[in-house]
Amino acid sequence: MTSGTARPCIAADLMESQPDPSPEQELCGKAVSAVAYAGGRDTSVASTLYALAAICIHPDVQIQAQKELDRVVGPGRLPEFGDRDRLPYINAMIKELSRWRPILPCGVPHCSSEDDVYKGYFIPKSILHDAEIYPDPEAFKPERWLMEDDVEGGYRLNP
Repeated sequence: MTSGTARPCIAADLMESQPDPSPEQELCGKAVSAVAYAGGRDTSVASTLYALAAICIHPDVQIQAQKELDRVVGPGRLPEFGDRDRLPYINAMIKELSRWRPILPCGVPHCSSEDDVYKGYFIPKSILHDAEIYPDPEAFKPERWLMEDDVEGGYRLNP
């Protein structure tokens, strides 16, 4: 930060907003920064591992994704954000991965174990694995997020 080369981040923002923090403020800033880092690190690693598991279990998905990458990006470069709209199958894989195995940092439960009503709102058990919404909910099926289309790959991401 002193040399002006630090990237923007929550730790830098906290340090700049509290140039002379009390011990409690400093401890709180360290804790907030550590949780933000750990959460991002854990979710990135877990997402990557689940993605690897999915393509190992479903080699057909890997083949389809590779064909799309080869068609859109080719062998000479890595995909960029500007390619995203032209990679509907890979986007569908990411959506399906988030549905199939949602990432829960620190093991905190994020779903209802049974149907519930809270302040008049119905909260169904396991929304992402509801067979009425997602037929065959335990299966990894990126195509459930796609619609047929007349564009390059013959399909597009379902909005």
